[in-house]
Amino acid sequence: MRTMYLLRQAQLAAKARLDVCLAPFDLTPTQYAVLSLSAAGAEPPSSAELARHAGVSAQAMAEMIAALDAKGLVRRDESPLNRRILHIRPTRRGAALLVRCEAAVDAAESELFAGLGRAEVATLRALLRRVLAAERQPA
Repeated sequence: MRTMYLLRQAQLAAKARLDVCLAPFDLTPTQYAVLSLSAAGAEPPSSAELARHAGVSAQAMAEMIAALDAKGLVRRDESPLNRRILHIRPTRRGAALLVRCEAAVDAAESELFAGLGRAEVATLRALLRRVLAAERQPA
């Protein structure tokens, strides 16, 4: 079986588990990713950066951020360097929800990767990062 097909099947299984574990929090997997990425670094990401990471258009990301903002989970702050750039940060409510989501996602990951050892999961992550890094390099 082709590697690309297996990767797609694994992605579908992961998304199905995310759908189930995030449903009680009223979040989609992409909304969870935006919330998680907005809390991940020292510097809050811009909406454009979030769109690139999520693999969606700027317009789709703007709609997603608006939905998260309407739920009180994120806020949009103007960049001090450029007022057209909006940095996305989780609110206190969003950060608290994220902690609860992370526990559910940890459990879903454990179930999905139950057939692998810790070292194998670490190797899988490293290999996937290499594939993604190579894909993002200009030709």
